[in-house]
Amino acid sequence: MSTLAPANNAKTKNKMMSKDLELSSLVGREMLVLSGQFENNSQYTKVIMVHENIISLDNGGEGNELNRVDNNTDIVVQFDYKGQRLSAKAKLYRTIKGRSNIVLHETVVPLSRRMFKRYELTCQVRCAILPLQRIIESDMSKLRWLQVDSINISSGGILLPIPSKIKNDTYLLLNIDYENPHLPNLIIGQVKHSQSINNYSHHVGTQFILQENKENYFSPLVLKKIPQKALDYTIKTRNRFDKFLLEKLSKTEE
Repeated sequence: MSTLAPANNAKTKNKMMSKDLELSSLVGREMLVLSGQFENNSQYTKVIMVHENIISLDNGGEGNELNRVDNNTDIVVQFDYKGQRLSAKAKLYRTIKGRSNIVLHETVVPLSRRMFKRYELTCQVRCAILPLQRIIESDMSKLRWLQVDSINISSGGILLPIPSKIKNDTYLLLNIDYENPHLPNLIIGQVKHSQSINNYSHHVGTQFILQENKENYFSPLVLKKIPQKALDYTIKTRNRFDKFLLEKLSKTEE
């Protein structure tokens, strides 16, 4: 049984200067690239290196749309930075070897709300840490599962109360007991932030891993060991789940 209500949006913040950002902290993290040259106007990628003000992006192989963006193209990027979502204009440059490098424009704008609207949702969630360094040898059935009630959810992730602090970037296998036609019962989330409430409770925010981006997070060897149904969440199903949450919220307010 679950309950649904709107969660508070973040307050609007002032513009920031890109030169003041610790860009090195973005290495290994996801970045959303927006460009009219993409079929769906957006493409997720991963920051693989930062040198001074130059950010190098993962091209993701020949089929990745990032490879098709023209050299010296103006784009917009969105990324998480110290607990907030930032948006910035940038210039994309192509190196001789084909690497995609970007340089942020002078100003960076904190988004007035999260990319995906959050809703207060109470439902049972069973979660277990995925030990990537030992997953090759370990039996998935031997994972240590913990059952909690969710705090809020969006189509992009879920906030959970966990008894102990979990490090950022930790992967969780999530079994979410929420009846809907879009969000899989089993899904993988990556911890993005953990806030201590007291010695026995931490609010842990996780971001759902999309099928299209799985190679950005896991090696081919690890992907063979992970339950494939946990990687069924796609961009299309995320968009449908986002619409589903909005429609369900509207019905509860009538």
